[in-house]
Amino acid sequence: MDDEQRRQVSAFLRKGMWFGQLPEVTQARILDRSVVRSYRKGQAVTREGDPPLGLSVLLAGRLWLVQHVGTEREHLVHVVEPGFWFGELAVLTGRPAAVTMVARTPARALCLPRQAFEETADQDPRFYRAVVQLAMGRYALALRHISESHRLAAEGRLCAVLADRAEMRRWDRPDEKPVCLTLSQDELARLVGLSRQTLNGLLQKLQKERLVQLSFRCIRVLDLAGLRRRP
Repeated sequence: MDDEQRRQVSAFLRKGMWFGQLPEVTQARILDRSVVRSYRKGQAVTREGDPPLGLSVLLAGRLWLVQHVGTEREHLVHVVEPGFWFGELAVLTGRPAAVTMVARTPARALCLPRQAFEETADQDPRFYRAVVQLAMGRYALALRHISESHRLAAEGRLCAVLADRAEMRRWDRPDEKPVCLTLSQDELARLVGLSRQTLNGLLQKLQKERLVQLSFRCIRVLDLAGLRRRP
């Protein structure tokens, strides 16, 4: 990165809760050792079974995280927006990637390669602990999602998915109030496991109750606690 690009990337990442709380010396090490990678629409960032790529953060564009069930079915796990860090579990464990990540638009990401990650972690135990905390936070959300997907009816699953996404978005953009989830209804329907028609009806109901506000490709979460309280 040249000096101007580094300045812009640093300013963008410091807005996020996770990177922003790291010591400045650790932030500088990450930026010094990272590379910016560009992806065209439809290009795979990583595939299931690939060796660890590194610790990365999306700078621009949108990614889909998908898992393949059997030989044909593709399950949408998450829609990644700028500011989202990924790859933390793979670099911590050395295990192959568990999901496939595909660019849904032209995208750019900052990547701290695995070897550079290990060098940084060796020099700064606080950085390693921060990455562990990031991974454990995501793990806790994943466990809650698995539990909720089995025991909740359609409306409850929708509220849980919206609340989980809003919580993750707050980590990346704590200054964004209210949280805006730039999800299409097709993406959200796939995440929740509902038809578009059923989803639209439930979203309209949540909007009438002032839990969310709907606009073009954006769902504003007005009452996160209210979504969490729904059965």
